[in-house]
Amino acid sequence: MSSSFSSFPERNLPATAEIKFLAAIFKGEVSILPDKEFYTFVENLTASQPQMKAETVHRFGPGVYLREMSVKAGAFIVGLHHRGPHLNAILKGRMRVLQSDGRLADLAAPAIFTAPPGKKIGLALEDTVWLNIYATTETDIEKIEREIVVEEETTEAALRTSSLAKYQRL
Repeated sequence: MSSSFSSFPERNLPATAEIKFLAAIFKGEVSILPDKEFYTFVENLTASQPQMKAETVHRFGPGVYLREMSVKAGAFIVGLHHRGPHLNAILKGRMRVLQSDGRLADLAAPAIFTAPPGKKIGLALEDTVWLNIYATTETDIEKIEREIVVEEETTEAALRTSSLAKYQRL
């Protein structure tokens, strides 16, 4: 399992309605309450864009696992669906995150906070180093992911129905 990282859709691509819509959300011009369909819509849209690599480092301490991600400014990130709350730390940079209640949060280093269960969708406003921090004695990454992440099925039907149509009301 891995998060999806793409360059922010508006930067170097034709301005389709979907890309304009996503850009408007992250500019704060459009409000939306994210739901499963919206996350699928965003995942499919970003998966069809040029992908960026995020440097990921796994660190372990007594009873703790840290996943450190480094992303470049302009990276658009669709995170994994976390089963429960977990600590996060931003060590460097700034991110704009769409929260589950539809609010945008601008987070800047240094910052430590507890993220609720669910997904995070974010835009790196600057080169950013972000830590996810989990309480576990496990050291096998695949086992940890099965423990902390909700396995989500992507079906052809979900891919076909994930479109801008639901959001035309805007």
